[in-house]
Amino acid sequence: MTVSEHCTLRIDGREVTVPAGSTVLEAAGRLGIRIPTLCHRPGCRPLESCFVCAVQVVGQTRCVPSCAMPVQDGMEVITGSPEAAAARRTAVELLLSDHLGECLAPCELACPATWDIPGFMAAAAAGDVGRAAAIARAGLVLPTVLGYLCPAGCQKACRRGRRDEPVTIRDLHRFIGAAGGEAWELSDELAGRRVAVVGAGPAGLAAAVQFWRQGAACTLFDRRGALGGSLLEEDPAGLPREALAADTAAIEVLARAAGGTIELGTPVDNVPALREHFEAVILAVGDASPVADAPGVFPAGACRGKTGTAVRVIADGLAAARAAADYLRTGRVQAEPAPVNVRYGPLTDEEQAIVESRGSAAAAGPVASVAGARRQAGRCLLCGCREHDRCRLRAVAAEVGAKPDRYTGRRRPLQRDDSHPTVAYEPHKCILCGACVAHGGTARLSIVGRGFTARIAGPYEAPMAEALGADAEAIADLCPTSAFHRRLPRPRMAYDAIRGLLLRLLHVLGGHHAVLPDVPRCPRIRQAAGRTAAGRLRAGGRDRRHRHRPPGRPLGPPAGGAAGGGGGVHGGAGAP
Repeated sequence: MTVSEHCTLRIDGREVTVPAGSTVLEAAGRLGIRIPTLCHRPGCRPLESCFVCAVQVVGQTRCVPSCAMPVQDGMEVITGSPEAAAARRTAVELLLSDHLGECLAPCELACPATWDIPGFMAAAAAGDVGRAAAIARAGLVLPTVLGYLCPAGCQKACRRGRRDEPVTIRDLHRFIGAAGGEAWELSDELAGRRVAVVGAGPAGLAAAVQFWRQGAACTLFDRRGALGGSLLEEDPAGLPREALAADTAAIEVLARAAGGTIELGTPVDNVPALREHFEAVILAVGDASPVADAPGVFPAGACRGKTGTAVRVIADGLAAARAAADYLRTGRVQAEPAPVNVRYGPLTDEEQAIVESRGSAAAAGPVASVAGARRQAGRCLLCGCREHDRCRLRAVAAEVGAKPDRYTGRRRPLQRDDSHPTVAYEPHKCILCGACVAHGGTARLSIVGRGFTARIAGPYEAPMAEALGADAEAIADLCPTSAFHRRLPRPRMAYDAIRGLLLRLLHVLGGHHAVLPDVPRCPRIRQAAGRTAAGRLRAGGRDRRHRHRPPGRPLGPPAGGAAGGGGGVHGGAGAP
């Protein structure tokens, strides 16, 4: 390759030489300079639909998208100029104005710990007690204890309460915490890092658990002879001793599995000396200390004036652990970015009916057995987005400081397409980035309409299940806002199992179009069926294409989950 086939440019004052035809985004990547992107996909042609990767080119009056801007010899680019930052923020805020989602469920937002309540409910409803317990322990640390002490603000915010009675979330995590054994989710993000936590009360336990779950070599110190701190002084009438013992026993199991150490009866009077042996120290001793301002020392709970209910103290301990973990990764202390949360707002009757269709019609009952827990969890409407942790729009919005309510106006209607057996489509969450259209493969998707009426659709208004083809799950993984998302399976009800057998039998027999009647069912069974219009069947041969169809609804595909009664449930915004 000759020299003429290369271009040399400067990005943020640094020089780089790249092959001619490269983009500014690719050149910045060569220098390790990160530019936020949303619609860009490596290996795909630039879409230029989001403008999130805007940069400033010296000599040009307007910012340009770096994903599509070809490099030129002698070009000078500034990626973090005020003009570029403002352009990115405006672009994201405009996208948010056309994105009707609900990042976190109302119950999650009402909980100080903001733990994954919908995920917990989905696991409990499916009878996966171990998975449900792991989610509860990851978010609450002491789920059995909080089942007695928590004021249950989440239940007051539960959307199901507008219909009949809220889901008894507190009773559920109390029961699951006791029945789920010592279930924990582990990783090795902080493997080999040495951390000390001083104080084994709610805040200290929360911090230590967070480090052990991430594989850190964490040592927990406490002057008392048992775990629990102030919880040991609670009235047994309000907090049974066996509840605290069950939660602390699970924490001890976690410590042993992670190679951690618990030093009870060991007061710590010299924090600077302790800091010499550990890379970070969490102080959760219950009183303020001047050493809390030292580098690598992070106060938590009452040590920094955070008192109140046990769940609030636990939430503060988790926040201190996140700050310390970030310090271990980056070597500096930085404020935790405020998450961006989009809300539905007021819903119409039709939209409320769509949301309420996600939960069973069962009445609230006691949670005294696994069957009772499944029945109670099945009432959950599964609000919130199940993909909020990987939503690229939400991550970019937090990065650029965008505000979801900057631009207001008539919003999209809440809709849902469940015609595909494994992937659901919620058009109100789509930002028309075009990634699914550019994916290619067997999918046949395009942007139909113009302006505010534009939407993703199949050719000639073909059903979405047909348009997605065999690439449905790949498109769900590609979607930056989870407008397309995978649906998690739940146990099939008896009616749906019988219905699936009948559908398969009719398909094998062939000969005529057959439509099974929609027998009245409870919403829970309809959910397990995994179809919005159950009872459609195309018969008369496995791959036969009918030239003449009867009027009414189009006939669905006979194969896979659609012919077998579905097997999927609602997911995405408010569902798994």
